[in-house]
Amino acid sequence: MFHKISMTAGCFVLMTLVSSRAHAQKTETAGEFSVEPPTLLSLGFDWKITGDDNRNASVDVSYRKRGDSTWKKGLPLLRLQREWVNGGPPQASDNPLMPRTPFDYIVPNMFSGSILNLEPDTEYECRFVMTDPDGASGVTTRSAIVRTRKEPMPAAGGKTYHVYPVDWKGPKEEPAFTGLMSAYYMGMSHYDYEYVGDRFHYMNGAARPGICHSARCSTARTARRRAARRSGRS
Repeated sequence: MFHKISMTAGCFVLMTLVSSRAHAQKTETAGEFSVEPPTLLSLGFDWKITGDDNRNASVDVSYRKRGDSTWKKGLPLLRLQREWVNGGPPQASDNPLMPRTPFDYIVPNMFSGSILNLEPDTEYECRFVMTDPDGASGVTTRSAIVRTRKEPMPAAGGKTYHVYPVDWKGPKEEPAFTGLMSAYYMGMSHYDYEYVGDRFHYMNGAARPGICHSARCSTARTARRRAARRSGRS
């Protein structure tokens, strides 16, 4: 009786393995193609697929500046397939040298990657060709025209807060403040809130070492303020 049960269980496991292998989809079908928000020097792309359970598909990448005749070869897109990014809240047993990521998700069946070392504010033609030795269906060639980001520039306008050290003996330009914290808090109180484009002009010795380098003042060095406009204020 025991041998019959063992043989039955063994046959069931074998049939399950054979069935799973038979249902494994080696061919692939190209799915949604998307473009990530560009950076100054790179462009990112995602391409979802179905199938390719043996992970032997690939995507070749080429690109060129719009209007150029010569294509350049980029790094192939990275193959991703249901990898588990194990994140979640920190645990007492976590290694302090390897902090836990706040993300916890399973990566889709897809390709993902970037075209690197580009130029800011430049339009590029990008081409992607998907191949699979087992066969590929759907739209297997994609193209996109994407512009890299323009380098941010200091905001126009805004107020200038003149910051002086405690022992400053010379004339002061208004609005003048003694120390950075005074300019930050008193400036907000008496000169309305800080807006994008506001600047702190440090006189020699008014800030941490290295901020100003000239003997009297640094006319070129200013702190760019990224304070967002308060809601409802103009």
